[in-house]
Amino acid sequence: MNDETPRFLKDIGDSIMSTLKNGHLVASLILTYSAIDCMASLIMPEDQKDVKGEDFQKWVHTYMKAHQDQPYQYRGIDLWGARCGLVHRYSPYSNLSERKECKVFQYHNGGGHRYDPSINEDVVLVSAPDLVRDFYGAMMVFIEAMMIDNGLFARANSRMKTLFQMAPITD
Repeated sequence: MNDETPRFLKDIGDSIMSTLKNGHLVASLILTYSAIDCMASLIMPEDQKDVKGEDFQKWVHTYMKAHQDQPYQYRGIDLWGARCGLVHRYSPYSNLSERKECKVFQYHNGGGHRYDPSINEDVVLVSAPDLVRDFYGAMMVFIEAMMIDNGLFARANSRMKTLFQMAPITD
């Protein structure tokens, strides 16, 4: 991130990277899924107040990409199901995965996602560091898109003012 990056995006990115670097993989995943919710809130329709699963999935579909050599490429529904399971149940399972509407994410701390549908088409072994890195890259793509799309910038900018910010107090 650079000096032009909105403060809240820098805070989100720094928080996620700090938890990851300190070995707190689950915390980094929870923060990443929460951050995707935040990004989705910036692109949702103007007359909408709350983020829906469709908004989250749209943001993932539009901005978040795994490296082209990865055997698994992100699908919004899969990340939404993984988010619901981890954030609401502290589990890889969600209502969506139980209904077979999304893949189940299980995580590891190494590099590269592992997915072989001939072994199990419903489970992806996701690299937590790669997922975080890919989200970080998606934020950069999102910032670039805001800079060239006046409508997106106006909508996102109007909502940025309502996002959480820490107020520094000096004694």
